[in-house]
Amino acid sequence: MFNAAYALLCSVTLLGTFIWQAVAVYVAISNRDELEQLLQNSKGISLRAPPIDASLMLKTMWISELGKVMMLPTSYLKRGELDGEDWRHFPQSMRRKLKVMCLSIWTLGGAYLILGGMTLFKI
Repeated sequence: MFNAAYALLCSVTLLGTFIWQAVAVYVAISNRDELEQLLQNSKGISLRAPPIDASLMLKTMWISELGKVMMLPTSYLKRGELDGEDWRHFPQSMRRKLKVMCLSIWTLGGAYLILGGMTLFKI
């Protein structure tokens, strides 16, 4: 039982890592300028945007932050970091990509916690 559950959780973590990295790199390379234009009135987000010549790692970290903003927009709207007009006019397809990426990160984190617990308690 332990080996099968461990193998399943390992495959989930690998799949989650692959999905997260693939979506983040794709969005960072192809849609970065479009994202900056769409969120130009959102001061809290535009201030965190990396410069044009930033590394791919820094760009993917910014994209991951945008995924969190798209998953939980109310706290960012209340603090004034996300503009309401920018949120309403944000394309649904881009929102979906960022949400899938964020959900894969959360799934990955949960799988790591379960794997750590299984290893620690020898379940």
